[in-house]
Amino acid sequence: MDNLKKLQDEAVALANRIDAVRAVEGDEDKIAERDLELETLNKRAGDLAKKIDFEKSVAESAKNLRTVVERCAPAPEVTEERSEKVRVEAVPFSGRLRAFENAKDAYSVGMWFKAKAGDAEARRWCQDHGVEARAQGSTGSTTGAAFVPDVLSSTVIRLVDQYSAFAQNATNVVMPSDVVLFPRRTAGATAYWVDENTAITPSDPTSNQVTLTAKKVTGAVTIASELLQDSVVSIADWIAAELALSLSNAVEAAAWSGNPSNAPAVAGLVTTHTGGLLASSAATYAASLVTAAGDTPDEVTKANLLAMMAAVPQHSRQGAKWFCSPFFFASCMQALDLAQGGSVGLSQGMGLTFLGSPVVLTDRLPSGADSTGAIMALYGNMANSSYYGVRQGIEIASSDQVNFLSDQTVIRAVARVAITHANLGTSTVAGPIIGLVGA
Repeated sequence: MDNLKKLQDEAVALANRIDAVRAVEGDEDKIAERDLELETLNKRAGDLAKKIDFEKSVAESAKNLRTVVERCAPAPEVTEERSEKVRVEAVPFSGRLRAFENAKDAYSVGMWFKAKAGDAEARRWCQDHGVEARAQGSTGSTTGAAFVPDVLSSTVIRLVDQYSAFAQNATNVVMPSDVVLFPRRTAGATAYWVDENTAITPSDPTSNQVTLTAKKVTGAVTIASELLQDSVVSIADWIAAELALSLSNAVEAAAWSGNPSNAPAVAGLVTTHTGGLLASSAATYAASLVTAAGDTPDEVTKANLLAMMAAVPQHSRQGAKWFCSPFFFASCMQALDLAQGGSVGLSQGMGLTFLGSPVVLTDRLPSGADSTGAIMALYGNMANSSYYGVRQGIEIASSDQVNFLSDQTVIRAVARVAITHANLGTSTVAGPIIGLVGA
């Protein structure tokens, strides 16, 4: 399989070169030079395809021969003493998976990790079932890095979106480059009442651009090689869940609270960092803030919360949600509901709700008693206020050389994302998100 993987890597590089040459434009000399190189590349591609087909046929023949041998192997002799030990069957996984949608995917990833730990039988199983991973980009020769199966990467991507309240509710943007200019509507066309035979006054909508800049976020887990050899489904499920949690926690922290000073600068929605937003710029976003009756959740009144709902502009009312910590939901919203004989914020088919709108819980909003001058809760349409850009899919790789002396394997995940809060209103015009500030 090593030769096949080498040929496949060469095929990827050749395909990229063909695409690059095809894109060349210019005068007749450049076009002639381009066509000549394309002719050479096309010939190489044909030869390479034949070699890859040959290697695949050899691997398939070996697989078929093993299947025949295993099927035709003589059955073990059955005796009275050993009759209960002869039959060995695989026991289906019956535990609860945290990350993968089914045990089959988890088993495939687990066998890949087991093969990476040096298990020859697991390596053969991966080859026979097509569980292999070729590098999709350059990696350092001293890291021993190898890209993991696609099912693990797709699972972690899905879980990051699932675990992050911000990623679920902000406008998601696929970023084809490190910096993307995303259009933003600033004002619409104006309609006028006019008399008959009166010229119509034209009015055009206006817009500007939001800049999304990708930042690098990483997470990693270290596992004893013995554990990779002994476990299959459980260890794969644990790895996927842990990587997803680490990345989603980093995204949540940056989106709501901003990055620490030693990280790439990202301004949080509710606290100060490199300029800060909402509560830290009360004069700038005064129309988007409502002052609570007190500084603790139990002092907040229903009138305060209704004032937040009333402040949301018409264009953001549809799809508006509450954003708060579990502490605020229990101490304020559920307490107000119970005091008036409400349903404790639970509507069938909608999950947690309050005053008819869904409630999104996040630990990044205040969970303590004293919230003087801080954003206690938010209400509005985050898809209209904030942007979450993804520069690339989450890249996951493993290495058994980084911690060679400890006989450990390191699995790391790298993502490049952009977090921007661009539409928060002004001192006189409320934005799509309204903040409740502790008195």
